[in-house]
Amino acid sequence: MKQYEKMNQAFQSLNQKFDLPEQEQKEILLKINERMNDTKPIKKRGSFQWKYILASAATIVLLIITSIAFMTSPNKELVQEQDTNPDSGTNASTGNLTGEGVTIHITNNTTVNIDMMMVKIYQDGSMSTSQGGMNADGSAIVPGDGLDFQFLDEEIGEGDLELEVELTYPSNEEGVSSFVTPRITLSETDEGKYSLQLKGDTESNIYLLDEAIFAGITTNNTSVGIAREKIELGLTKSEVENLFWEDYKKGTSDVDNREFWRYDLDTSIGYPSSDDNYENGDIEAIKNGDIQAQVFIYWDEDNQVKNYSAIYLDQDNHHVYAYHLLSDGSEKLELVQKK
Repeated sequence: MKQYEKMNQAFQSLNQKFDLPEQEQKEILLKINERMNDTKPIKKRGSFQWKYILASAATIVLLIITSIAFMTSPNKELVQEQDTNPDSGTNASTGNLTGEGVTIHITNNTTVNIDMMMVKIYQDGSMSTSQGGMNADGSAIVPGDGLDFQFLDEEIGEGDLELEVELTYPSNEEGVSSFVTPRITLSETDEGKYSLQLKGDTESNIYLLDEAIFAGITTNNTSVGIAREKIELGLTKSEVENLFWEDYKKGTSDVDNREFWRYDLDTSIGYPSSDDNYENGDIEAIKNGDIQAQVFIYWDEDNQVKNYSAIYLDQDNHHVYAYHLLSDGSEKLELVQKK
């Protein structure tokens, strides 16, 4: 073998230097061979891959932290999509906004389960921003539930705010349907917080109610209370017909010749109106309980609600009052006749 030949050569070199006897050389070679045969092979150790183990450990820690956060979070969280520049295409972000601004709380007080709300805010007739909201777990926004929408001051700007909500809800015929509420003007608040209600009995008859509008005046009449909830300035004739019904009487105002519709609410059986163009109200019938209220809706040149009045009997003190929602959005209450 080559290794023995090399060793023989080495010993021959040593022999030249030390001049060992041949017998001693053989004995030394024999002992070296015996030691080489008794030596066990040494296994080569693989390199320890620390970087992979550290990466795996870090991944496991992150998964544990994420799982704990998910399990301890509420079952229903708000998922929001925001578009602060609707004319530039999709520019959405998720999560709540922080800092100063406007907070709008919308409660579902309809009889409809809603999948998603898309709040759209307008200024000077153009949409300035929008934001969508739904439950994070995908469940419906059932009657009684509500969502908060937050907007920064720079998104809102200054001036009067108009608002509408596009609703998405399940439909038996189409799978998913949508409906846009009539647009309303938000009343001013010092805190920048608004509380709105969605009202209506069917998917196509849903409207927004600003709770702040009705905080100052109490009418104490169920029929007028319903009218105050439903009638908003700017509604079209078809929208009013959907909110109430088509059983109204047309008239022309003695003041400015504008067209008005009169609704006789909660009348007794066989109640006849003394005059179909009775603009001042049937006071005697209201006092006698033959009719709970008469509502007069006045239209502008675009056939939209400009203002309206309701003559009614106060169910507490039994006086006859006239409630007015004026064209600037302000309210007025006047005593017509005492009991």
